[in-house]
Amino acid sequence: MMAIVPSLANGFKEDGLLFDFRTSHDFSKWSECSDTCRTDGNPTRFGSKAIITSHKGTHSTCAIFFYLLDPLPNGCCFANVEYKENRWDLSDYDGIEAELRRTGSNEWFKFVLDQEHYYEKQFQVCFSQTLASGDRDNVCLFQAPSEFETVRFAFSDFKAYSHGKPVENAPPLNKSNLGFSIQVFGGVFEPFKQSGPGILQINWVRAYKSQHQLF
Repeated sequence: MMAIVPSLANGFKEDGLLFDFRTSHDFSKWSECSDTCRTDGNPTRFGSKAIITSHKGTHSTCAIFFYLLDPLPNGCCFANVEYKENRWDLSDYDGIEAELRRTGSNEWFKFVLDQEHYYEKQFQVCFSQTLASGDRDNVCLFQAPSEFETVRFAFSDFKAYSHGKPVENAPPLNKSNLGFSIQVFGGVFEPFKQSGPGILQINWVRAYKSQHQLF
């Protein structure tokens, strides 16, 4: 059972809602944790930057994650926001899903669940025409066109990381005490590299149970 359950929005089939950004939300409860101190002695490098805030349109509202990736020569950089108000007991749930889309050239993002280690799910938001599994067990490819799409990640897909590297022999994710962060990164240990500005728009984030289908 969840320790924290906000009021549910219409349309949700179970009480697993973490954030509904389509309604009123206090963004002062989020804190930036980016690489702003990692200038590598270069006075012209300011480090990366991230902010999450409300984005209100004529007929709808969502969260908008603005970021600027300012990498070191080896590609090392990250921009991150962390929710500080609550932690969740998601022991009765099987994973996290969210409705989102991206704008900008950078495709790779992470959802981070923090404990002793940071348990991360790396995913790609691309403009491909198919929905397919990635070639590694911690990567998921999914379509994100101009309309919002729902993406789903099982808790078993979250892997423990420290300073961008997998932690060998880490204990399994403890679902009873989870924090939540959103991150975009440079790809220092990846075959791809990312830099510059971009946006991730998010309607909602919730925990799901496997017997419930996407809707």
